[in-house]
Amino acid sequence: MTIEKPVTFLDEEFQKIIDLLPFIERQDTAVSKANVGWHLAHSVIVMDKVYETLAQSDPKKIKGNLNLLGRVAFALNFLPRGVAKSPKAVLPPKVVTPAFVKEKIVEVRKKLSKIDELDDKAFFHHFAFGTCDKRRTKGFLKSHTHHHLKIVRDILKKTKQ
Repeated sequence: MTIEKPVTFLDEEFQKIIDLLPFIERQDTAVSKANVGWHLAHSVIVMDKVYETLAQSDPKKIKGNLNLLGRVAFALNFLPRGVAKSPKAVLPPKVVTPAFVKEKIVEVRKKLSKIDELDDKAFFHHFAFGTCDKRRTKGFLKSHTHHHLKIVRDILKKTKQ
């Protein structure tokens, strides 16, 4: 299923999320405490919240940079599993439906299609990685989404029927 959309730097990731929606209830607690739907919804919610923070930031007030963990994670394009706990602001609802995820994708695509219009010094502060300007934020969103898509792939491998 394809959703009408503006073009964004995360179009491939959005399509992968849409393609995985039939499996939202699959779970394997040996891989993750959360089911597939949680990971898909969380990924899109993070995109939304991070974009909002970036758009509302005052580029004149950017302070700091990525810390060592952030620089290593971004250089390797790898986020380790089980290291961080998701903040409440980016937790999905208890029950994730395909409709919820699709609606969020439509909303987030509209926002992200405007990301390049933001100031290059627009920023958000990640609790574990430090401060990310617009360029690094785009890299973070790709890495974060890939991280959760890998977890989903591992859940699906373990739960083949």
